[in-house]
Amino acid sequence: MKLVRELTKKETLLCLVLAGLAHPLPANAAGPFVTDDAAIAAPHSCQLEAWKRFNRQGYEVFVLPACNPFENWEMTLGQISTTVTEGERERQNLIQAKTVFRPIQPEQIAWGLSFGSTIHVILRPARKESARFTRMFH
Repeated sequence: MKLVRELTKKETLLCLVLAGLAHPLPANAAGPFVTDDAAIAAPHSCQLEAWKRFNRQGYEVFVLPACNPFENWEMTLGQISTTVTEGERERQNLIQAKTVFRPIQPEQIAWGLSFGSTIHVILRPARKESARFTRMFH
């Protein structure tokens, strides 16, 4: 019994058309807002995730402390600060909770739940002495 067959000319043409339509076009969009791994901190412990990322407009600083005060829930309360070359600064205040229902094990599927919220604050220097705050909720 032969499971693989050659495509007809019509099927080949259809595959090429679909591949052409599915080809990704360039986009001017931001990267992921907040991306987190599936693991949680050990029970009754804390961890600090911090890094700095440079881009064309400026840089971003991430400071995300997380604690697991219970057996299986990790809580994060942190901040992401962005500075752009024109002097405008942005801040994301973040709160998040996550758990793993089925732990990560080799060659098995694990699953969990993560939810959170942010408050986006834009700092625009109106003058050198002061800044105007704008709050946006997501």
